[in-house]
Amino acid sequence: MTLMPLPGNRRHELDQGTVTIGMGRFHGLESLQAVAPAGDGTPTVVVWTPGPLNAAYFEHAFLARQMGVELVEPSDLVVRDAVCYMRTTAGLQRVHTIYRRLDDDFIDPLEFRADSVLGVPGLVRAYREGTVAIANAIGTGVADDKAVYHYVPEMIRFYLSEEPILDNVPTYLLSDEKARRLMERKGIQLRDDWRAIGLNKIQGRPFKQTELEQKIEELLGV
Repeated sequence: MTLMPLPGNRRHELDQGTVTIGMGRFHGLESLQAVAPAGDGTPTVVVWTPGPLNAAYFEHAFLARQMGVELVEPSDLVVRDAVCYMRTTAGLQRVHTIYRRLDDDFIDPLEFRADSVLGVPGLVRAYREGTVAIANAIGTGVADDKAVYHYVPEMIRFYLSEEPILDNVPTYLLSDEKARRLMERKGIQLRDDWRAIGLNKIQGRPFKQTELEQKIEELLGV
């Protein structure tokens, strides 16, 4: 979720007929509960955040508050006998579904990055055993790849048979020769889609031909 300021006249247009929907319904708390392992009672859902130092922490806190579930940090979770629990003042409480808000590489130091201090040892094993569901399953981050932006309008048309309601951010692929020529003339953001947001980018000014060629070579690893 990214919030961007709009000019006053645009905000007025959006305000007309706007209906506010609680996140418990809109964001799909029921869906998170539905993917939980079968069991008795209401499944326990948590939002898993890296912590307050994360740039999107306010989003994580907002989602948890609106859905009425616990916001947990790595130290709040523990795996025992391939079952995930949340530490509480009353002892360990079983967790059925984790809404994950951190990258794959950091979720379990036993399976991915051994130096991760954000992960929960044994979580992937519990996931494999089917004792806990992880929403934003491992590997789904590929959908957030910046190169996917280019295809979003066509994806909407293909899968939904609808026209996009909002215009997509114009995104150009370096594999397209026409797009490369256009980038020579306009001040277009150039980003390596395999790197983190905010890194390795140029924006806001026209490119010199030599500079563009150099950056393309860097991004493609030529």
